[in-house]
Amino acid sequence: MNEKISKNFIVITKNANGDIHSHGSAFFIGGDGFFVTAAHTFKNPFFEYFALINEIEYQIKRYYSEYLDLDFQKPPIYEDLFIGKVEGITDCNYYELDIQESVMQEGDSLHLAGFMKRKNGKPEAKEEIVHQDDLFVDVSSDDYEGINESVSEDIIEFKKFDAKFLNLAFKHISKYSLIEEDFTNGISIDLLGKEPHGHSGGPLIFADKVVGMLIGKDAAISSSYISEKRKEVNMDNSRNVMSLIVPESSERNWLANIINSVHDKLSKSSLAYQDSWKFFSYVSSEDVRNLDPAPKLIDIHGPALLQLNYCRDGKPTHLICINYSLCEELGFTMPELEAIVMHEIGHVLNMYEIQEISEFPNRDTDSTANTDSVREFLRQNQSIQQQNELNRELYADDFVRQNGYILPLIETMEKYLGSNRPQNEKLMKERIEYFKQISTDVLKGGTISLASNC
Repeated sequence: MNEKISKNFIVITKNANGDIHSHGSAFFIGGDGFFVTAAHTFKNPFFEYFALINEIEYQIKRYYSEYLDLDFQKPPIYEDLFIGKVEGITDCNYYELDIQESVMQEGDSLHLAGFMKRKNGKPEAKEEIVHQDDLFVDVSSDDYEGINESVSEDIIEFKKFDAKFLNLAFKHISKYSLIEEDFTNGISIDLLGKEPHGHSGGPLIFADKVVGMLIGKDAAISSSYISEKRKEVNMDNSRNVMSLIVPESSERNWLANIINSVHDKLSKSSLAYQDSWKFFSYVSSEDVRNLDPAPKLIDIHGPALLQLNYCRDGKPTHLICINYSLCEELGFTMPELEAIVMHEIGHVLNMYEIQEISEFPNRDTDSTANTDSVREFLRQNQSIQQQNELNRELYADDFVRQNGYILPLIETMEKYLGSNRPQNEKLMKERIEYFKQISTDVLKGGTISLASNC
């Protein structure tokens, strides 16, 4: 085994200019280069991500991820897990996952490992906006050990320190959350007063085996949960949906990441999607003008647009176009982009059956037709058209809600309304108001009075 490749490494994020934006900790769980880390490291879909090992940058291939912003997390599963593979690594040291967390008792000693950033030898908090519970700064010790990695002017150093096990499951990691139920896919820990900056995604070690992955200052995702998701990866690597993206291009990694993540989630939560996912195709607004035949949705002004029954290679497909420039400009997060895609899918899988508009009265054949009756006809039909339009959107929104992403979808609409070029403003406000009125049901997973086919 190659002793030069450590069990632990750094994930770095780069912006469009190639500048390093931030970093996170990660660790190998297999000698073939498979690793895990906290998914919030990858939450900006417009950045590029690399594994930094022995000062060499390696490409990362995504196999599984689940992530929701802090405010959208709700029990029993906390979604902040990324499983990937470092390309080009085939023989490395790795940790064994201990899936018997129940043998631990309160007060048992644990060890944490990960990377933190120091500048000029002094602790320094990140300047950029990051996960609110990842803003950790070590102020208690200088006993660094292991390997060092240089990133720009900053020094990212590897460090281990002690913690204590408290109990299985954990509360919401935001101290402002009103949710009292436990998250069951993790464990609670006590960091003994230390606040490690940059250690999220690092291993939590008990008796030389990993029992969890750190996601906050008092919580970790359990190894049994990680192991369960790793088995899903081994059983089904067919979730790479690059074949659904037109034109097929490795340059659209951001789009592939979004579609892969949506596919992972809907494959589990939506029976209708399981039977129909191959009938969808996806294109970036950067590429839509290059398609042949030219689709109808070339001029896209909102975040996304759907064209039913687009002809691709002689076969009909439901084409979803994602407005790259607008989504980047408005700073949509990964969950928000997933919600946008789910909404467009919902137009198909939870389609509203429109109310038919009556035939226009003919004054030549209808003796009752007069100016007043024609005006009333126009008024009623305008009302029907508006209701049809609203219901089409609400039914698609409800598909998103049933799959747990209505709050990120509301965030996207509010961001869009706050931009300098919103369209369909009245309709969007009505959609937001409707779901905010039933926010209690949404948070509790209740039902609402919309038909569902998903």
